[in-house]
Amino acid sequence: MQLQEYGFVNKMIIDDLPWIADCDFSFVKKMPGAKKECFFRGNIIIHQGTQNKNIYYIDKGRVRFSVFNIDGEEKTIAIMTEGNIFGEESAWDGLPCPTSVIAITDVTLYRISGFDGFLDNPGYIREMVTNFVRKNRVLVSEIASVQFKDAYTRLATCIFKLSKKYGVKNKSSGNIIVLVHFTHEQMAALMGTSRVTITNILNKMRKERIIDYDGGLLVITDERKLMKIVEDNNTIA
Repeated sequence: MQLQEYGFVNKMIIDDLPWIADCDFSFVKKMPGAKKECFFRGNIIIHQGTQNKNIYYIDKGRVRFSVFNIDGEEKTIAIMTEGNIFGEESAWDGLPCPTSVIAITDVTLYRISGFDGFLDNPGYIREMVTNFVRKNRVLVSEIASVQFKDAYTRLATCIFKLSKKYGVKNKSSGNIIVLVHFTHEQMAALMGTSRVTITNILNKMRKERIIDYDGGLLVITDERKLMKIVEDNNTIA
């Protein structure tokens, strides 16, 4: 079966998965003073603790928001996809950036200075408020998930939601192929656990015949089992 794989996550349903999407700030590209910038995968766009007066619009690719402790250990807070903006918090209040923003893929951005262009247009203000609300919901859900769900359930939930948005069912086998690549390291940072734990859980799910792999892509071989794990451990209202 020939499938077109997504090079990057495009429009992810949020729920309790810390993916920030579904806002449309494409108008930023046409705002006066907008400057196009490109970053390679792994480049740090904003450093945690530094001052920032700019707002960035993601035209292509995706970035992650991470916090680092004094020992250099990283925790991924959220992932943001194209169509969204970042940097607005520190640009608004003038305080140091609470997170680093790092390119997960090659990224094309548009940068503008400050909020002047936003405040003159009610439509832009609406998008900005929607953006703040969505981010708040993502962060609250992430805190609740870490507190009340174990790593096995969090990963199962993540896979389930990815399958609902980017899964394609093979009509002959009934299997669902998830058309999004992710490494064990990326998923571990997102789930707040270690790479070894993620690898062990995925291996366990494979032995239980819940998942498999096909050409580096995740395949769900028993959707009912996966759904049962998510539903039986859903302690978050």
